[in-house]
Amino acid sequence: SHRIYLGEGSIITGDDIDMDGCREEEIPFDGDLLSAVIRSGDLERVRQVIHDIFAGLKAAKPSVMVVQYYVLEIFLVIARLNRKRELEDHVRQLLLSGGLTTIDHAKRYLLEMAEEAANEFLEANRQSQSRTVERVKQYVQEHLADESLTLSKLAQEVFHLNVDYLGKLFRKETGEKFSNYLMRVRMEEAKKLIAQSDRLKVVEIAAKVGFGSNPPYFSQVFKRHTGYTPSEYKRTSVY
Repeated sequence: SHRIYLGEGSIITGDDIDMDGCREEEIPFDGDLLSAVIRSGDLERVRQVIHDIFAGLKAAKPSVMVVQYYVLEIFLVIARLNRKRELEDHVRQLLLSGGLTTIDHAKRYLLEMAEEAANEFLEANRQSQSRTVERVKQYVQEHLADESLTLSKLAQEVFHLNVDYLGKLFRKETGEKFSNYLMRVRMEEAKKLIAQSDRLKVVEIAAKVGFGSNPPYFSQVFKRHTGYTPSEYKRTSVY
């Protein structure tokens, strides 16, 4: 049977392939889809896409040469995404995998490669998401006086992300809604400012925590969160 030689060794023999063959374009293979699901880090989707590719390959009953072509195409898509290994390392690994002689063997090998790459992206995505949330929290801390500070403004003007995505990401990472977090941080900052002030000026404190245009509303919110008006809190913080 036909073989493709890559230095030393070969992949895919005619063990489980119809040698009559078919036209290559009749076999569905979406390299962009495979690449996208690997980058997403979704292992279940990766397994499903690999399964579907090989199911379509088997169903087409192609020639050995066509199978070799597709296996190499799939191999290259995955190898380019694996950031821990260089392409040459993958080729060497391919040659050393002695059992890579049938479609099923190729499927198992490529699935293992794809899962390895997907896991790398999953970890990288997780770290990136954590960094994004930390940047959001830092921005909030530095802009507490901004009355227009909202999740929508952060998403659109600062981080250039979809607002729903950022909201869900923030809640997943912190366990609380952004609006709750923002109000909590504002009230914590207000408590510090009140405790530190020599002469309590509610108007000034309100302005520093994002209520500059409505100090009476600040006092209402402060009491709702602490149980005290700003003046009462100032008296309790002295003792």
